[in-house]
Amino acid sequence: MAMPQADERESAGRQIFASACPYPPCSTVEEVLPPKASDFALKFEFECEGCRRPRVFLYEKGRVVKESEPRVYGYCSEMRAEGGVSAEIADLLSAATDYLHRGATRGAAVLVRVGAELFLAHQILRDPTDDQSLDRFKPMIDRVRAGEGVMATEVRDRICDYLGNIMALGDTAAHPRIYPQNRQRPFTTGNVLEDLDHLEEIVRLTTGWGRAE
Repeated sequence: MAMPQADERESAGRQIFASACPYPPCSTVEEVLPPKASDFALKFEFECEGCRRPRVFLYEKGRVVKESEPRVYGYCSEMRAEGGVSAEIADLLSAATDYLHRGATRGAAVLVRVGAELFLAHQILRDPTDDQSLDRFKPMIDRVRAGEGVMATEVRDRICDYLGNIMALGDTAAHPRIYPQNRQRPFTTGNVLEDLDHLEEIVRLTTGWGRAE
């Protein structure tokens, strides 16, 4: 991502930048002012006035060094265009990436898990998705592994493995005593990013949508 452009003004030793929002399709340009002058590299964040999503900056000695590039889930536009449960999944995954951008990996892991569970029920198995009839995540994965759901045979086991990992990470984040400690998959930034990548691949392999940008 390109460095924000300074507009040469300063306030109490802090340089003001004009910087455009990095989230597509928003391109709102806002003035960015570090909260205080500091000799140490620190982070600060604020919500974009246009899209209300979090923007995170690194600053040092009163000047913005760079803006952290957010991870944007690739199929949210397609899901929102479908509406209904698909739009709900898009909202969950957008919230997950916002949590991740803020460093809240635990919340991100839980939201990715919920989004994947709804996608499995709604898009892969075509099950009703109201609270009374939604099957549990693990039994739904077992149904896919046994042959339910429309997908190429050669990717079925891979998709089930991905879904199992997403389930385990979200469960560990929400209820760490579910798994023995030596079997837990820690909810690190890297693991959440890996699950987002795998969930994009699952969507691509089961919907026919093009590769996520």
